[in-house]
Amino acid sequence: MPYVAGISFNSLAPGSKVAVQLLSSDDNNYAHTFEASVDSDLKSTFQSIANALPEKCEQFTLSLPSNIRDAERKAILRAAHTVRIFRYIGYSENIQIVQNELKVDPTPLRNELVLEITPDVAISRLVSTEVEEGIRSSDLAKEIVIENPENADLLAELVEPALETLKTTPTDAGSELKRVVIVGVSPLISPLADKITSKLEGVEVITASDLAKYTAKKALSSYHDSMAEKLVFNVVPLRVGIVKADGYVVTALAQNATLPQEKSVLLTTSEDNQTSATINIVVGTSPVAKDNTSIAKINLSGLKSRAKGATTIKVSFSVELEGKTIIVAEEVEDGSPVGARASVELGDVIGDLIWDDVEDILAATNPTFDEVAVTEAEDLWAGEDAQGDLPV
Repeated sequence: MPYVAGISFNSLAPGSKVAVQLLSSDDNNYAHTFEASVDSDLKSTFQSIANALPEKCEQFTLSLPSNIRDAERKAILRAAHTVRIFRYIGYSENIQIVQNELKVDPTPLRNELVLEITPDVAISRLVSTEVEEGIRSSDLAKEIVIENPENADLLAELVEPALETLKTTPTDAGSELKRVVIVGVSPLISPLADKITSKLEGVEVITASDLAKYTAKKALSSYHDSMAEKLVFNVVPLRVGIVKADGYVVTALAQNATLPQEKSVLLTTSEDNQTSATINIVVGTSPVAKDNTSIAKINLSGLKSRAKGATTIKVSFSVELEGKTIIVAEEVEDGSPVGARASVELGDVIGDLIWDDVEDILAATNPTFDEVAVTEAEDLWAGEDAQGDLPV
C-alpha cells in the first residue's frame, strides 16, 4: 500500500517541533502523525525523521516557514538530500501549502489575507486569488513581516495596514476582503482570530494549525499526479560525464536515463610516460567542460609508464535505484585490472546537488558552443576503443 508523508517546520530554531503525517493512497482512513525536534544539525533532524517513519513512503513534501531566505531554504534541502529516502522531496512555504490545499470549488477573483504566526516572526500577505479547474492562482498586493510577534499588536500591525491598502489601492478583485487564513502553531493565533472576527463582520476567518495535515495532503496530491502522468522519478536528471584532456566531456550516463544503471567508459592517457590521471566527474548539458558542474574527482596514480594512448583506463559507474553511486577508475589490459585503482562513492548520482541546483543548471545552460569543434573532437576517437584521453 503506497504511503506519502508531509513534513512541516513551524520554525527552524533548535528544539522547535517538526510535525510529520503519513497518508495512504489506498486507504482514506489511514493517517499516522508523529513529532520530531529541530536539531542544531539539520542532517540529524532529517535522519531522526527517517528513523521514525513507520512505513516506506513513495512521496515526501516539506513545508517551511514562509519568511526563510533562499539560502536557508537550499541549506534545508541539502540537509534533507543527505538522507537518501528524501532524494525526491518536494517543498513549499507554509502559507502556500495551506492556501492551495484549502481550494475546493471554483472561486471567482477575490481578496484574501493570509497570515503566518511563528515563534520568530509574523507574516501578512494580502492577495487577490481565484480557483479555476482546481488550480489556485494568486497575485500579491502587500506583504508585511514583523519580528518578535509576542510583543506586537498583531491586529494593528498585520491586518489594519492590509485593509488600508484595499481602501487606497484596490486590487483587480476590488476593495472588499472576503477571507482571512491564519497559519501556524502559536498561542497568539486564537486571540488574534477572535479580534479579526469581531472587527471584520461577515469575513470568513480560518485557522490552520495542523500544518502536517495540509502538507501530507499536498504530498498525496503530488503522488496521484505523478501516477496519472506516469512520471519516472528514478532517473539521471543531468548528463553525467568525464572531462577529457581536450576540454570536452564524454558522456557516461545520459540525461533522463532510468535507474539503476551500470555503465563503463574506456579512456587513455594524454601524455607520454603519464603515470597518473585526473578523472573529473561533471554534470550538465553542454559538451564543453567549463559549462558543467563538477561533482567528484578521482586521482588515479600508479599507472604504468607508457607512450601516450597506450594505457587503457576503465571508469565504471554503478548506480542504485535510489541514486547511490560508486565510481571506480582502474588501469586494465585486455579487459582485466592490472594495478592502479581508485574509487569514490556518492550518496546520489548528482553528488551533493539538490533539485534546486538541477533547475538552476538547466536554466543557466548556454547552448552556444562550436558544434564543428565538438564534432571534430569526437571524430578523433572514432573507431578507437578509448573515447578520449585524460589529463594528468
